[in-house]
Amino acid sequence: MTRSLILSTFLMLAGCHGGLKQPYSIEPSLNNSLALRNPADQLWHNKLKAYPNQIVNLSDSLVLIGDSRGGLTTLNINTGDRTDRYWRPLKHPVQFYGHGDSVLYFSAETDKEIIAWDIHKTVQVWEKKFDVDYHEMIFIDSLLYFLSDSSVAKISATLGDVFQTIHLEAKLARGTARARDKIYICTESGELLEFDQQLNNTDKMDLNISMVEAMWQFGERALVYNSRGSIRIVALEKAEIEFSKDLNVALYAAPRLANDLLIIPFATGKVSAYSLKEARQKWSFAAGSLLNLDVLITNETIIFAYARGQVVCLDAETGTELWSYDHGESINFAALTHNGVLLGHRKEITFIGEKHAN
Repeated sequence: MTRSLILSTFLMLAGCHGGLKQPYSIEPSLNNSLALRNPADQLWHNKLKAYPNQIVNLSDSLVLIGDSRGGLTTLNINTGDRTDRYWRPLKHPVQFYGHGDSVLYFSAETDKEIIAWDIHKTVQVWEKKFDVDYHEMIFIDSLLYFLSDSSVAKISATLGDVFQTIHLEAKLARGTARARDKIYICTESGELLEFDQQLNNTDKMDLNISMVEAMWQFGERALVYNSRGSIRIVALEKAEIEFSKDLNVALYAAPRLANDLLIIPFATGKVSAYSLKEARQKWSFAAGSLLNLDVLITNETIIFAYARGQVVCLDAETGTELWSYDHGESINFAALTHNGVLLGHRKEITFIGEKHAN
């Protein structure tokens, strides 16, 4: 009996463990016509094998979801059906680094092993164990630049071999930026460092901001912030600070840039939009709920998913509320797809969008 149980368990794990079996491609960006100005409603509801963690938009109808147990699941967003799954048993939440061509680079959080998987050819390109835990990646031609807490490594995209590693004295914040042929990283103490592709430090700038949380790139600009409400926007081409503000309030979600607007989501549920061109606050919106999830931005609207379950869509230019949706339970995951929004509550996943979209 015991032998039979062990054999059954082994077969179950063997059947689940493995790569994605179907070929996929990654479209470069979301549909530029996406606006979601009309009221959104639930289009379908499903349950995953584990908590959703990150997504990659593959096409108009497919997303790839990384989950809390090391799984990658392809999901048809028109129907909610799970179509394919890659699973590594007993692993930590999936961390997507990015992709180059058709190769997706990912690992499990806090795991020093990185996998390069060709999602079009459905084969593993390489799998490597490194000395440090990398958390960011930039893809340039056939090279990968991986960042850890205090180092940068240049790695072959095709083989996974480490060509060069530099170690920095300062601890690095999350996020990277790239402009022209330069790579930009930021230290937690607020120093913006510029490197060439040979990892020579070519310039640096003191941003006068401490305890930096992360840096995000928006076009030719880099946005640097901390959880105390200090924000800097740097024009990378000019190497100058375009915007600087110290709000001294808690930010649990990252500020974002939407064209000329800086969107600041305060932890208390208030959202403010600052015009960079006019150098003034343009509009403000408030809801009495914790705001700690990423702001979702379409070409015309801004969508906020509040922790208690309320989803609000605002006109980006005016801040006017266009619609709201009550999820009916807390939300701990929200992501924008090509034609709607995925909301997660534990293992449950819900897709909301305009009724005519499907």
